[in-house]
Amino acid sequence: MTSKILDEYIRHRRREVDGWLARCDAEIFARLLESQLDNGITGAITEIGVHHGKSFIPMAISNNGRLCYAIDIFGRQEFNVDISGCGDKDVFVRNLTKFGVDAKGVFIDERPSTEVTPSDIEGKVGKVRFFHIDGGHHHDVALNDLNLAEAVVSDNGIIAIDDVFRPEWPEVSMALFSYLARKTKDFVPFAIGYNKTYLCQHPFAELYRGILTSSNFLQLYFSKKYEISNEAILVYQVYAVPEWGLRARVMHYMKTYHPDLVFSAKRLLGR
Repeated sequence: MTSKILDEYIRHRRREVDGWLARCDAEIFARLLESQLDNGITGAITEIGVHHGKSFIPMAISNNGRLCYAIDIFGRQEFNVDISGCGDKDVFVRNLTKFGVDAKGVFIDERPSTEVTPSDIEGKVGKVRFFHIDGGHHHDVALNDLNLAEAVVSDNGIIAIDDVFRPEWPEVSMALFSYLARKTKDFVPFAIGYNKTYLCQHPFAELYRGILTSSNFLQLYFSKKYEISNEAILVYQVYAVPEWGLRARVMHYMKTYHPDLVFSAKRLLGR
């Protein structure tokens, strides 16, 4: 069960923070984060590319503001070669405070992620249970970030990476495929959200898939279970196509922009 504060944030208050976190992925974050704790999986949370905190805040709420490591170049935009976001540290810190996260408990690393080492992270917060990657969107940086995450995430932890399969950012997909071809640990994709892909080590994939499939809300988005290399990936995204009729287009719009209204209507109608 998600905590009341976390649930309120993902359902409503995340709109108060500038940035990108679709309702589908917000729900996936919350379900995974809180179910980790329910299953005795503890540790730090880490994000590359915190921007103004939109996706970092629910992670920090889940950890009660402790063992939080935030990586963002903020004002050092000369390192942002692909113009994939321009965060503001002061806004980020204010947003943490606004949502009850003590910024003093958050270690903020303002270096490019390519300069951050596993020992930097583990030395400050220890092993990581949930690592979200949303930094540089070109191949070498995204691949570096995946390798960094692999090195510090606990055996039962999760890596989430933003904008895989997005046509605007093809190098992120290329980086994930490069990582999977050369990985040194048994990380596998277990779910694809609105625009994030989720990985864990193979022995825990069934646990995390079960957590997601138990969510009635996520059934709004469920597209299919895709089998590849004897591994199942839950897909919670479809792309609108010109061949769709008006009904399908309207429903896709509603699920994207007014999902809680659609969910409430379906419950009311018993569907």
